Amino acid sequence: ARLHVIAQVESKFIVSAIDGELLVLIDQHAAGERVELERLQRLALQGDTSVVEPVLVPRGGTQVPVTNEELRWAAKHRAYLESWGFRCSLPGGSSAAAQGSG
Repeated sequence: ARLHVIAQVESKFIVSAIDGELLVLIDQHAAGERVELERLQRLALQGDTSVVEPVLVPRGGTQVPVTNEELRWAAKHRAYLESWGFRCSLPGGSSAAAQGSG
């Protein structure tokens, strides 16, 4: 498939055509955010901790109601969650406390 740029509209959108058949409108702001998110994901997954910024959460965290299945998933993937800056307290009950890294 080939993308052909037709025009830019109000410095916000790019009007394009794919193979001359499908008209596509691209939100430049959303596209830019997507590129930045993918860059941060790549760095975080490579172990670059500089992309995770500590955030203080009032009163030490937030209680989130979870199902038993979600609690098991969080326990199994705790290292992955922590690589994204989440610190979790996973009690045996039906909620989990989460806070930003600090």
